[in-house]
This record gives sequence, structure tokens and C-alpha cells, in this order.
Amino acid sequence: MAVKFSPAVAPLFVPATRPERIAKAANSGADAIIVDLEDAVADKDLARAGLADYLADLPVPCFIRVNAVTSDWFYADMELVRRVEGMGVMLPKSETAADIEQIGPDIPVIALVETARGIVGLPDICQAQATCQLGAVRLMRTRIGLLAQL
Repeated sequence: MAVKFSPAVAPLFVPATRPERIAKAANSGADAIIVDLEDAVADKDLARAGLADYLADLPVPCFIRVNAVTSDWFYADMELVRRVEGMGVMLPKSETAADIEQIGPDIPVIALVETARGIVGLPDICQAQATCQLGAVRLMRTRIGLLAQL
């Protein structure tokens, strides 16, 4: 079943290591919440354990910021997403439409474009069926190899 989605304007991030904060965040007035399994999570398996119980019946859209498709954790993250009806995905390091397609057509994806390869693939990422929004990321010139001052 496809999730009804409106673009998130003021989402609130919650670390996956603090699942008790999810309900409070969902009732805070934010228009969506993003549970972060990527950056600040050292023990991803521990963070994933029991997280599904905190994600059911939320009053606002919820996205799981999974690990990149090239990471060792991506498939375990997606198992969690698929266990809870109505979840969306925030996909870091989105570089191609094929990255988005690994999520599946019925799960909305906020694609984070963070690399030069992602910028090149942006037209295809935007046209992927599941892409519902692009994340606002700041590409550092050293990261994408630009020599000019931006």
C-alpha cells in the first residue's frame, strides 16, 4: 500500500538510539519525523531492535533515515522499514535512480544527494517512481572536487 505523502517542510529528527522520543516528536507540531539510523548511531543492530514498536500509529508521516545502499546495514534497515506499515525512507548518498528503486515503488523516498555522482544522476533520481522529495544538503566543494569558490 502506498503511503499518502505531502512534502515535509519542518521535519524533526530523532536519533534511533532514543526511541522513547519518537511519540513526543510526532506530537510536537512537526509535519514529519525522521528517525536517524545513519550518522550518529554506532551500534545499528541495537538501535534497530525494538524500534518498530515505537513507530506504529504515529499522527504524522515518519521516515527512517537508513544507511546508504552501498553500506553493510542497508538491507537490515529496509527490513525494519518494511515491517512497519506507512514508513518512508530518507536515503543518504542517493546517486542513481537504481538506488531509489532498491527501496521499492510503494515506499516514499526523500533522496539526499550528497556527491558529484548524485548531482549527475539528479534528473533520473527526480523521475524515479518512489522519489517524493529531495533532501536539502550542502555539498562541500572539497567533497565534490570543485576548485572555484562557491
